Amino acid sequence: MLLIKIILICLQKQTLKTIKMKKVLLFVAVVAAISFVSCKKDRVCTCTTTTGGVSGTADVVTYTKSLKKDARLMCMSESGTSGGVAYTKTCTLK
Repeated sequence: MLLIKIILICLQKQTLKTIKMKKVLLFVAVVAAISFVSCKKDRVCTCTTTTGGVSGTADVVTYTKSLKKDARLMCMSESGTSGGVAYTKTCTLK
């Protein structure tokens, strides 16, 4: 009977240690996840326009304190025609 009580006490201590360890691991995982979240910072968009096969100068726009997904929406490549002349605007976000 005494042996069973000792085993139960040891199992309870192990269970408490396991619960504490799981809580610590959960806390560390939450902190790590928060650190990987996108942060607001300055994003630079560089666009080069090619009209009629002639490449133009690069336009540089800086989006201050913006999330990457928001800056990506504003910094978009496009192509089309203007006055019957085809153009291509190629943009990259840095």
